[in-house]
Amino acid sequence: MKMAIPPDHRRVPLAEWPLEDHRRWLNAFDDSDDLDAPAEGRLWRDDTRQMVESGYGRWIGWLEFTGQLDPASAPGERATSERWHAYFAFLKAQSMADYTRSHLLQSLARVLRIVAPEGDWSRISRTASRIHAAAVPTREKRPRMQPPEQILQLGLDLMQAAEQDRFRSDCDRATLYRDGLLLGFLIHRLIRLKNLAQMDFGRVRLEGDQWWVRFAEGEMKRGEEHEFLFPARLVPNLERYIERHRHRLIQGRGEADAIVQALWVSRQGTRMTPSALETQIKTRTADEFGASINPHLFRDIAATTIASDTPENVCDAAGVLHHSNLKTGEKHYIQADQRRAGRVYQDIIEQRRGGKGRGSKPRH
Repeated sequence: MKMAIPPDHRRVPLAEWPLEDHRRWLNAFDDSDDLDAPAEGRLWRDDTRQMVESGYGRWIGWLEFTGQLDPASAPGERATSERWHAYFAFLKAQSMADYTRSHLLQSLARVLRIVAPEGDWSRISRTASRIHAAAVPTREKRPRMQPPEQILQLGLDLMQAAEQDRFRSDCDRATLYRDGLLLGFLIHRLIRLKNLAQMDFGRVRLEGDQWWVRFAEGEMKRGEEHEFLFPARLVPNLERYIERHRHRLIQGRGEADAIVQALWVSRQGTRMTPSALETQIKTRTADEFGASINPHLFRDIAATTIASDTPENVCDAAGVLHHSNLKTGEKHYIQADQRRAGRVYQDIIEQRRGGKGRGSKPRH
């Protein structure tokens, strides 16, 4: 099939899928006790399901663009060997990462297993797995990675500059302080961007003289409840941020407004989205180090730091990153292991700093 297809061909949303695809997909996720309903997908998180739906939408969009979409046909009848091989060839010709190509094929197989369980879609899955296994990251991570103590020092410097530079506006100082606290927190607590954006005064609470952060069951990636202490060295900064700088950002919006229950607040006094948080983190680190550090890269920095400084504790990298193969019934052991691993990582940061920080010059 030799047809010029734009790389941004349409992802058909779920609402516009062919009727039979749409019906079978939704039936697989209803709350009925139908024993014949496919088991796959029942335990998926909402974001996983949406990601798979989006991937299948690319398949429908490709069929639509190439004139091969017959909405009246069954999903399995459409996915002939010739067609999915042509789709694979199209994806291979596009300027997209191997991981993206693997995800799109895997999404196709996952949806087909649900909407067309009578077919054998294992070849699609194996092809996707082979691409994923051989994938090479499109951007090398190491040049962008920085020592954790340097990132922590940047956060401390930003907060100090916010307090001392009287020539900045109150709003500029508030955002500077917020971003410094963000960097300091994230280098100590390696939570995902989605959870970072969820932090509010329902999840972040003062109990006695300790600030706790708690996420309910289903909010973290693995689905279990998760709790941890706000980094002790940053508690004074957290309280200063809440009392003064965050208050400045939400001024005039009213504390009763649910939107300002968020811990991380924008210049407009609204809850910061994951995208806004990522932008600030990347901007601050790019200004300082010449290359941006995205939030997910903080996790690689932690794992690399533990492995290089204390090889005997290399297994603690999994604990710091909240990875575990233990079952949910052992969640207390999981959390105890994560806390111990977190202490190992924090000890390394403090030992590395050892009074050898980059100084406390304010950032301009």
